[in-house]
Amino acid sequence: MLGRLDLESPQSFWNDFVSSSPPLIKLFDKLGEDNTRATGEVFAELVANNSKHELPCMTAEACVGIGYA
Repeated sequence: MLGRLDLESPQSFWNDFVSSSPPLIKLFDKLGEDNTRATGEVFAELVANNSKHELPCMTAEACVGIGYA
């Protein structure tokens, strides 16, 4: 399955990303607020510089399954 995620902005994606799952929350907690913010700023700048003046978009392939116990 191929999906497309249109980003409102690189910074809004980053803000959601850092709090999107328990392992990521722990990772960014260890990194610290200042380092996480600085990393997000670099991420947003890289995305903006490589988006060719369009709304940034990310594509990804994913496997989705449903299991029952």
